[in-house]
Amino acid sequence: MTKQEVTRFITYIQDLYNMPGIETQEAYEDWCEAFANVTFEQGKRIVAQFGKENTDRPTLPILIKYRDALFPPTADKPAPCIVCNGTGTVLVEKRIVMNPRNPNDDLITIFAYQCTCPNGKRFYPTLPLISREIIKNKHRDISGIWRVEEPAEQFKWGAKRPVDKKEVIQQMKDTAKSW
Repeated sequence: MTKQEVTRFITYIQDLYNMPGIETQEAYEDWCEAFANVTFEQGKRIVAQFGKENTDRPTLPILIKYRDALFPPTADKPAPCIVCNGTGTVLVEKRIVMNPRNPNDDLITIFAYQCTCPNGKRFYPTLPLISREIIKNKHRDISGIWRVEEPAEQFKWGAKRPVDKKEVIQQMKDTAKSW
């Protein structure tokens, strides 16, 4: 309900049970918060159910119990998504080159992005939006982080081209036989 509808709802209860008005602004805010996700017609059904089972005046905590019994709150279930795994955020690993001559000095950090699915818009609206370009050439590991593709370690002994392991093993066997 809007604040005007809550005021109308409170007036409805006061007229029905001949109750005094709400005394403080804080109490009024509590009523507004308690019935924010309920329509006026649903509020009338809550009061009717309370009236069937009780003869005394309703209080806010009792009406909240009836509200939860008649209209249970729905849990926000995340929508399934293959990019973020339903979390709404996409964690992406990025390599920051510190020294172009020595790749071992590079920093690998993890950045968070908002997924394009409804979960991202609902849960993380302030994060930057993910794009296909960001996760291109990356793979997702078991923890859900999109990792930088590490180049396969090449077996090098001064080779100018990638060396085939079988070829190297054969060369080693040939060298061992010559001794």
